[in-house]
Amino acid sequence: MGGFNAASREKLTAILDEPGNGIILCSVLRQMYSRRHGKSPCSKKALRNAIANNWPGVTLGYGGRYNGPSDEYAVRINSIVCLLNGHESGSFTIDEVRMFYQRKYHVPIPIRDDSLMAILRSVNISITPTPRDLKPLSDTSILRDKYVPQYLKDLNRHPTALQWNVNKQRNMDQVITLLAKDFIPSVPCTCAPGINVHEMYTPNAISPITPNLRFALQTSILDISPSKVVDLDETDIVKEYTNSFRHTVKLEYEERMRLYEHYSLYAHQIKAMTNKTAKILIPGIMDARPSLSIADIVLLRPLQPIMVPQYDYHRNLRITPNTLEIQSRIVDMVRGRRDEPDSIVISWELDIGQKELLKDDHFMRQYNIRFVPEESFPQICNTALGWLDKLSDIEQKNIKNLLFPVVAPMVKPLDYEQMTVDMSCLAGDFRNSDVLKPLNEQQASFLRMIRARTLDPAFQSIRPACILTGPAGTGKTKTLIAAIAEVLGLLKKDKTNKNRVLLCAPSHAAADVLTERLTAILRRDEIFRMYNSSRPSVTVPGKILPFTVQMPGSD
Repeated sequence: MGGFNAASREKLTAILDEPGNGIILCSVLRQMYSRRHGKSPCSKKALRNAIANNWPGVTLGYGGRYNGPSDEYAVRINSIVCLLNGHESGSFTIDEVRMFYQRKYHVPIPIRDDSLMAILRSVNISITPTPRDLKPLSDTSILRDKYVPQYLKDLNRHPTALQWNVNKQRNMDQVITLLAKDFIPSVPCTCAPGINVHEMYTPNAISPITPNLRFALQTSILDISPSKVVDLDETDIVKEYTNSFRHTVKLEYEERMRLYEHYSLYAHQIKAMTNKTAKILIPGIMDARPSLSIADIVLLRPLQPIMVPQYDYHRNLRITPNTLEIQSRIVDMVRGRRDEPDSIVISWELDIGQKELLKDDHFMRQYNIRFVPEESFPQICNTALGWLDKLSDIEQKNIKNLLFPVVAPMVKPLDYEQMTVDMSCLAGDFRNSDVLKPLNEQQASFLRMIRARTLDPAFQSIRPACILTGPAGTGKTKTLIAAIAEVLGLLKKDKTNKNRVLLCAPSHAAADVLTERLTAILRRDEIFRMYNSSRPSVTVPGKILPFTVQMPGSD
């Protein structure tokens, strides 16, 4: 198959002179030529150039394939194209095009919808997509940029006539109280006799916050910062600090709501678990960031309205459709094994009347599902900031030493023996560990600061925090492990030491590294690594598993 020659021109002229071939597809033209003459006329590029130079009145379309049994269907397709070009309406749906063809030839078009749409668009015929023509939503659309029909998105913005709250689980405060009795040991108070610091700094009761469940659905959000928001590095006034921090907490919570909106599901079904719970299958949601959390709000809207019997003014019973939104909470999250999707377990405690109205005993309904972050984080932060605002002038002066430190705290100097830093006295399994290696001067200086504060605790005032900074590889983790050993009395082998350390980290990876380092100096009953109870044991590092509540082999 080479270039375009005189023989090819004559054969193409015979085809193009036939009625209805003023608009023809490149693929159709090549097939008609091949079936009549046993070979293609020329390459696609040469054919395009030949049509443009020799037949300026012919429109050559591209994109789309024709698999009809004979040239007759090719002629019919082109005649439909001519018919649509002369129609008053400037836009058509695939169903309308098929109807035109069926009425004229009394047989269906032997081409799939996607191919037919490509054919018509290639000759500049406007095609209006219908819900049936849109790309179907796959199970993995939660983590992919799939097209979602606009009518499904609009359903979430419509006002609702009915709102059900099917979350009747215990709140998190009650859960923490119950767990505290079994897992948290009672630690005696270490305050000096006669000083009741706990009464002085008792926070206020948490004031409830009602989250705006429709915030992430707003198309335009006007963000106006309060007039009293200031640069925290340029102020030493507690009121300005709390105002700025409160605004920051608000912005962070709103941004989390926007990110959660990316996890929305459309026309999704839920699965039954128990009479009080249901589950939502979402592939890959356990690895999504920001991650969903237990107690997050789940909003479910049935695609079909709920038929509710109501009496009108004349006491006549009428059945009226009502839009419904069901509010639930996440009670558990389970990572899928192998090729199974992840599961989000939600509370689903419907009463008898709600079950009769919903009519979804077999869980066949489809829902639009949205997620909203739970409100405990801004509640706790705003409660703490409100507590700061209500402190007296004397108490705020003590708080300033923590928030806006100016001078180093006063502590008793260490004597010569206390200045000695010896890591060799630690006992434990130090294979593949650098714990016993001597500290350099800067690391030892930080350890002496921790030792001085531990030996001379402050009960009348609040000291500023000790901050250990440095580039990667400078021994920050090693120094922190040594400081923990000092606070617990391991460097002096103090058997009367009753101190406890709560160690927090910004990620699970960082917490795992610290736990693995601490296993060299602490026994199994002296360290506890807290994970989510539903986390599978196979995802926990083997060296850390004995220090958790995860059972080996659990899923």
